Amino acid sequence: DGQITDNQLKDIPNWRTIEWDNTGKIKDKGSLKVSVIEPPASSSEFILLHAAIGPISSAKSYIIRFSTLSTTENGIVRVSFKKSDSPDKNLSTPQLKQFSASLINHEFLIKAPEMDANASWGIDIYQDPGTTYIDNVGIYEADITDINIKDRVRFEVNATKEVKTIELANKYVGADGTHYSGSIVLQPFSSKILILEQN
Repeated sequence: DGQITDNQLKDIPNWRTIEWDNTGKIKDKGSLKVSVIEPPASSSEFILLHAAIGPISSAKSYIIRFSTLSTTENGIVRVSFKKSDSPDKNLSTPQLKQFSASLINHEFLIKAPEMDANASWGIDIYQDPGTTYIDNVGIYEADITDINIKDRVRFEVNATKEVKTIELANKYVGADGTHYSGSIVLQPFSSKILILEQN
């Protein structure tokens, strides 16, 4: 059900505490409570949270989701797949996002990680003194399609003194929500951003 348990904690420094909180900060069953007692000595001092998930494939993509709720406005989460066995090693490029004093539902896409028979997820926490609650951790296989933004967006410019008509082979919607088809008319020295409409 996405809960973090005691055996998923690792390498906790003594100037920070981690415990299970049953006050329903994020959901009824409780959340992981990460408390920082004193400021980190450097920007490299993260609390490391890991849990084994089994085999991962370089032929697949994955999504990692979880929620944070903090008392600090200056927090960073660093997410990656890691080896569960020695030697310690990242199996995907670490990704970073900020969190703050509000409930945030995070989502990270990990494409083609290094194959491993016994991988772990890793959620590393960096924050100023305060408390952060973490829960709803989920790992999912993802079926994704890469999109070339140039195939979806047109930026049309009329840099002349004359009215310009541009023929459109597809249906588009402008940045202002106006729908266009057939053609678009640009006044002198004007421009328009067009986004391809999907069926």
